[in-house]
Amino acid sequence: MLCDQDVQPEMMIASANGYEPNFPGVIKLTPENGVATGVGVRMLFNGQIPVFGQYMNTFTAYANIRSQYPFSVSYEQTSSEVTPGTANAVATITVAYK
Repeated sequence: MLCDQDVQPEMMIASANGYEPNFPGVIKLTPENGVATGVGVRMLFNGQIPVFGQYMNTFTAYANIRSQYPFSVSYEQTSSEVTPGTANAVATITVAYK
């Protein structure tokens, strides 16, 4: 992100697939034929578990200095039994600033 003035970005992560209730920060897989079971997709922002559907403060973005958002995404086992299949997920990341 490159801003023309100093701003305070906020970020919100959401997924229409829903979330794994016993695994904070884990999005459910996209329901489709042949989908894997027992796994979800973990999202971290700056090493922290996000609260889905709520804006989070990020960092100050300074004028004319490129800023990056430090995300990491990985699969996480959510059940004692995992079955193979496709393992896709969709998340929407909304960035707003004040």
